[in-house]
Amino acid sequence: ITSSHSLYVTIDGTDPREYGTGMPTVALSYGSVVVDQSMVVKARNYNNGQWSALTEAAFTVDSPTDIRISEIMAHAYAPTGSETNHPFTAEDYEFIELFNAGTETVGLAGLQFVKGVSFDFSTALIPELQPGGHALVVADLDAFQLRYPAVPPSRIAGEYTGRLDDDGETVELAWPALSNSVSVAYNNGWGWPPSCEGAGHSLIPNAHPEELLNHAANWNASCYIGGSPGEAEPACPDPIVINELIAHTDTGNPPPFESNDIIELYNPTDAPIIFDGYWYLSDDFALPEKWNIPDGTTLPAHGWVVFDEDDFHPERIAGFGLDKAGEQVVLSHRPGAGADRVVDSVEFEGQANGASWGRYPDANIFFQTLEPTAGTANQLPNPTLWIENIMYHPYPLPGHNVTEELEYIRIVNPSVQTIVLSSDGTPKTWRLNDGIDYSFTSNLTLNAGETLWVVPFDPAVESNKAFFCATYGLDAASARLLGPYSGNLSNDGERIVLERPQASDDLFKPDEISWIIVDEAAWLAAAPWPPEADGAGQSLSRIGFSGTDPLSWTSNYDSDQDGQSDWAEYIAGTNPTDPASQLRITVAHPLESGGFIMYWDSVLGRSYSVYWASNLLSSAEFQTTLAYPVDSYTDLIHLANSSGFYFLETQVEASPAE
Repeated sequence: ITSSHSLYVTIDGTDPREYGTGMPTVALSYGSVVVDQSMVVKARNYNNGQWSALTEAAFTVDSPTDIRISEIMAHAYAPTGSETNHPFTAEDYEFIELFNAGTETVGLAGLQFVKGVSFDFSTALIPELQPGGHALVVADLDAFQLRYPAVPPSRIAGEYTGRLDDDGETVELAWPALSNSVSVAYNNGWGWPPSCEGAGHSLIPNAHPEELLNHAANWNASCYIGGSPGEAEPACPDPIVINELIAHTDTGNPPPFESNDIIELYNPTDAPIIFDGYWYLSDDFALPEKWNIPDGTTLPAHGWVVFDEDDFHPERIAGFGLDKAGEQVVLSHRPGAGADRVVDSVEFEGQANGASWGRYPDANIFFQTLEPTAGTANQLPNPTLWIENIMYHPYPLPGHNVTEELEYIRIVNPSVQTIVLSSDGTPKTWRLNDGIDYSFTSNLTLNAGETLWVVPFDPAVESNKAFFCATYGLDAASARLLGPYSGNLSNDGERIVLERPQASDDLFKPDEISWIIVDEAAWLAAAPWPPEADGAGQSLSRIGFSGTDPLSWTSNYDSDQDGQSDWAEYIAGTNPTDPASQLRITVAHPLESGGFIMYWDSVLGRSYSVYWASNLLSSAEFQTTLAYPVDSYTDLIHLANSSGFYFLETQVEASPAE
């Protein structure tokens, strides 16, 4: 930077001329400014008491950064106490926090929030972020400083434009000049921390890279109400969990004692926890103190404490009861002095009589339907229908819309009994819901071990069914295909749930049907889910109990235990559910004229390459490639008195559009 007069330059985003006094705010600058990080450079000439107009430019340096979105207060709690004397609403207290997880200082010039809310850090009050540093952008600066007076102003970059959506959205942070961006998608749907939906807790990510943050299990609620803006999230004391709920307990007694619901708490630590007088259970975030857990109650190390409705709903007047149609349970510790918190909270859908909703094993983060075991270790229920395979991103085939033709959800009856998809006296039927929608016919039956393939097309159209079955090696005459479902399985990830209807208890409101989760599944197109299921032709295959746990899914699964993975059977065009269906050379014998002939079961849409080797240690020699319907190869090169080995390799052929 050169000038014939006195030149004053800043690189921290401030004006070289002090407002009000007209005095320089920095030392005189000569020569050059080193731009070694993203920054905003501002300059003015000074000559004979006169300042020039301000000149400024933002410089963005293409260097790797570890800037992360570390906290989102998307649904703040409503004004309380003295806050009600001000004109602010709950959304004015929203904020987003950034964190520098790297070892180098990062200049923020050029960094922008471009989705969800809008903010340009080139105009920020913070020009850079030190290693381990936090920066905040807030909805309303005055409101934020009213609620969080202890947060240093030096950590507040400024006010963003717009408001965060309480129901969830994608927030994107980008360097447009570098085409770099980081985005996270939060939600208030099933599986997301319910205490972040207006109860005052913020969302804290617990995983990186950011693509994992589209999954509910990778977000925690902040430890304390109000979050921890501008500082590291503290460790939470007393990690007690709501471990099991039993909300459908028909006792046979006259009202109001026709139920005796149960809430079980679990202590996963090595030391007992003694409740002080500030612990509460409730079914309402707005009224968290419905029932006070008795002072002095002891929760043993790795043990349980059980409360029934006679405890938390005495005489069925005070306190609360649980709704078998589904609601929420909230465990809170409220000692005041900024330490109030929702310790745990659980949302549940309808419950069947004789079942519970809990964590398996104890203290696991994933909930599922269980056998009621209040006061002892949680146990899995008897087998029922479950989602065993999901083909959410089929292998692309030229000339075919594989999303519409080859997606599927495979449902299996793993029990030893026939299961009837009963409507429970309601006008509704069993259904697949959430990511896609499909309603099963009433009283559909599945025999023990039987499979259903739910597909996005109408299987009554023979060409649709024939192509699907040929692709996956199924017998079109016996495979049970149901469809079409509405919507498509997301290539990015989502949740699907298998539900059954439960009739209303209220004779005057028969349409108030609740839904019981029979099984559910969730996935992302990111680790630890198997990458082979994301467009490489393999399905997600169930190996674990909880369908929402990523460790319950693999892609290299052998459904029929015949030694060939489902993926290998897909390539071969054989049936992955039939151990007798395999790619093999069925007949090989010498010819009288010399040479050999070999046969195999040829499959539509497959080609076959033949190789020969003189021994298993030498390289196999390519012989030929043959396509369906050819099912044999005659070898006139290697005579009958030759010794050697044949190898048969199959490939999926590109199919013309139908």
